[in-house]
Amino acid sequence: MSFDDENFEPVRKAREYQGTGGLGSNESMFDHEGTKIVKNKRTKKITKQIAERSNQYNVLIQQYLSNIDAKMQGLDTSPGSPNSPFGEEVMRYIEKFKKEKNIKLRNKDTKIKVCVLYYLISRKNNAGYSLSDIIEAVPKRALSKKAAEKQRKSHEKQSRVKNELAPFRKMQILLQQKYSEFMIDVSKRPDQISKFVSFITGEENLSRKLTIKVNSKMEKINKKSEFTSKSQNGKIATIIYLSIKELKEKGYEFDIYKQIDICRVCKINQSTMRTNMRDFKNLF
Repeated sequence: MSFDDENFEPVRKAREYQGTGGLGSNESMFDHEGTKIVKNKRTKKITKQIAERSNQYNVLIQQYLSNIDAKMQGLDTSPGSPNSPFGEEVMRYIEKFKKEKNIKLRNKDTKIKVCVLYYLISRKNNAGYSLSDIIEAVPKRALSKKAAEKQRKSHEKQSRVKNELAPFRKMQILLQQKYSEFMIDVSKRPDQISKFVSFITGEENLSRKLTIKVNSKMEKINKKSEFTSKSQNGKIATIIYLSIKELKEKGYEFDIYKQIDICRVCKINQSTMRTNMRDFKNLF
């Protein structure tokens, strides 16, 4: 059976409709039954905007990784240079968030996401870069006038000093809960005590005596379950201060011995050390 498509009602209506450009658009199309398939200018505009945002997002990530690679590993970060193996792994995890449709991780601030991933990946590979150093490698983005004003008003209302590392630590916990490979066994962690002691004194004999004292005190602290939630750096800093104090009473001299200086070396607040000293009072 054949028919004249000019007289076939759905086709005739479709052609008439296409001749008018559809609902204000010359991009309207129809299937063989004359049913309208919407593909208007607005749809094309949205698709283009999504593609542009995706491209800007990838460029931003590459900028962050270049800055971190340059500071932490001293790599060449000129345009076209490849990422470090750590940087490539960061990209793979970000792509993984997308494939797994993990909204909680995907929607996190880009800087937080990149910095924490880089930190955990480096730690997994025993590189031992500190999270603070990685964050500092990424320059702060300029805010618009409206955003800057909003931030200023927000700071005026707050009485507490904001912990800048808090959102990064929250992201770290989320990633460690999701991916078991980011959970580092205690025995494989870099030796923070030796690292901090080396900053305080370069004299071999003094460094050895201080390290022995600190390790001895840390063993006692680690046996107490009530101290497990305390910051590792905070505990080490407090024990270093108390150990230096004991050694100074025996006649040993240190260039760095004040609380404020030890806190700077261990990257903690003085309030943390004061709290720990009060809590450790009955132990030593």
